[in-house]
Amino acid sequence: MSHGRPHSVTTTVNGLLRCSRLSAAQGVLHEISDMTCTQRSYMGSRRRVFRNSRAFTLVELMAVVSIVAILAVIAIVGFRKYLDYAHSAEAVNMVGAIKSAEEAYRAETLSYYNVSTNLKAYYPRTAVDDKKMAWGGAAGDNPDGWRRLNVTVDGPVMYGYAVVAGAPGVAPPSGDLEVTSKPTFPAAPAEPWYVIQAKGDINADGKYGYALGSSFTPDVYRENEGD
Repeated sequence: MSHGRPHSVTTTVNGLLRCSRLSAAQGVLHEISDMTCTQRSYMGSRRRVFRNSRAFTLVELMAVVSIVAILAVIAIVGFRKYLDYAHSAEAVNMVGAIKSAEEAYRAETLSYYNVSTNLKAYYPRTAVDDKKMAWGGAAGDNPDGWRRLNVTVDGPVMYGYAVVAGAPGVAPPSGDLEVTSKPTFPAAPAEPWYVIQAKGDINADGKYGYALGSSFTPDVYRENEGD
């Protein structure tokens, strides 16, 4: 009997220890479970925020791309118009240069120089298109005559040019003018005269632009400007 009581105490102590350890383990497991749930909740909320942020950024990107595309179209159209009018300005400038060359020729010879076969025979090419052509070459109508007239040119040209001249009393060839609104020239001019016609197709669409100049007026007439 004296040996049974210590054994019972030991058993009881061991039981208490086991219960304490089990309780502690359960507490730890509970804490781990709470931490896991908290972490899952946090990660889920981050994923939701990330998805929302990504969707918002995509909308912004699409808006920016649309705006850039619209601005690009506007810029291209504006630049194209700028080029067309710049090429049209070439015709006006060249007509002015031919007028100056004719006046210089008359100052030396008392007459204007009849360069072209007719007002439809163009130089530096006979058939105009949207390509530039160097001035002073052997192509086109009467290249030697154009070199003799000595027109000042800045570079290659897109228009074709023709100039005819006549003596007093000779009627200018109005029938060779290709413009829709034909100017009225004197039937029997009292002075020597010249008429210049420029023709171009800078858009390659078959719709020609024209510029006209003459000794009868200091103005340059333009038709279908930018074509």
